[in-house]
Amino acid sequence: MTVTKEIIAAKVEEMAKLSKEKATLDLRYKELEAFFLKLGGEKLRDSKRKTCTFDDNDGHDVTYIEARTVKIISPAVLKRLMGDAFGDYIKESLEPKYTFKSKELERTFASVYSADIAVPERKLTVDEFYDQLPCDDSAKSALRKKLKGANFLTDCKNLVSIGDFSEEDAADYAYLFSECLEWQRFMTVLETIENGRSVEEVIKSINSAISVSDTTKITVL
Repeated sequence: MTVTKEIIAAKVEEMAKLSKEKATLDLRYKELEAFFLKLGGEKLRDSKRKTCTFDDNDGHDVTYIEARTVKIISPAVLKRLMGDAFGDYIKESLEPKYTFKSKELERTFASVYSADIAVPERKLTVDEFYDQLPCDDSAKSALRKKLKGANFLTDCKNLVSIGDFSEEDAADYAYLFSECLEWQRFMTVLETIENGRSVEEVIKSINSAISVSDTTKITVL
């Protein structure tokens, strides 16, 4: 195929047109994203929930998510706190850079920092959560395999479909389950550390060793 000046000119014109359309679409997308970021933030204000969904009549949905990013700012404090168990939970790279080895533990430390885990309030254990869940034993057994505490919306859907809960009740129980799971992980870490410190002292040390920043995002399906 011979590439003529006319072909090149046509391609340049088409690309310029698409570039302009893309800029317009990107601007409109950012405007819509800002709309849902504000709407989602308002909907979750004064709520312990971290996500909400808006949908249309054609099966599409926009999900607003609040997340936390944890940064270790004082590894020395964590080393003193955790002792020999430090390497079991914290990954050290050559830079050096310290990160949590699991997202689960990162969420637990974020909960400590944000006072979701605090003393003297006692949280339910995971077993106690299932014991008080108002559904039959077969549903509880199935939910034990399905609830993970990592994805709020997935846990909500499983509570609705398996436990026959309303969407509002499912959201409350999904949050409660996540809270119980974080508490249980936290207590496991305490048992591993075995340094004789009180829960209050451990929480104080964790808060001095990390920083947590809040982030928001929008997903569209």
